[in-house]
Amino acid sequence: KPTPHRPVDLARAPSGQIVVLGMHRSGTSSVAGLLARFGVHVGPNDDLLVGPDNPKGHYESGRLHGACLRRLAAAGGDWKQPSTHVPTDAVDAFRREVGALVDEFDAHRPWLIKEPRLCLVARELLPLLTRPVFVHVVRDAQAVAASLAARDAMDGDAALALWERYTRDAFAASVGWPRVLVDYDALCAEPLRVSRALFAELQTLGIA
Repeated sequence: KPTPHRPVDLARAPSGQIVVLGMHRSGTSSVAGLLARFGVHVGPNDDLLVGPDNPKGHYESGRLHGACLRRLAAAGGDWKQPSTHVPTDAVDAFRREVGALVDEFDAHRPWLIKEPRLCLVARELLPLLTRPVFVHVVRDAQAVAASLAARDAMDGDAALALWERYTRDAFAASVGWPRVLVDYDALCAEPLRVSRALFAELQTLGIA
């Protein structure tokens, strides 16, 4: 059998491209905001989303958000009910949209992209990226479910099932690539310690 592809073992240094992955209501906006304060580019201010559920900002490109919405819709699903059948045309259109964004962001390395729906489609991004680092943001599943119930009136069991789908897909997409784990609850409890650890891990991985 051929040797499994393990990009993490390659001698090439990380490119400065960071993909933040995490389920909705898991703290991805907080971590993306922290990375922005480290000096990571998040895109032009007029493209960043701000919503009533996150008045401090999502640190998320509106163009990326739109591309994710269209990609899930083209497959006959949405963020609550993602489809398992993916038409080739939907993937191609998604890559064209995000590819243009990556080309623009590459002039500002290190940079990040972040959108919870990326958990479902991150594998489709890999041909567009050059040795990215994946930052996985995790939070207690029951806390995520409670937050979804409060914001979206989602049934608890449905929320937990959706959390599992997003989490499994996200980690499957980043297998073999350099990745960092951030526990949102730990970040809230000990922000300085967790921030320093995250900064040090990124430096160790070659992110300046």
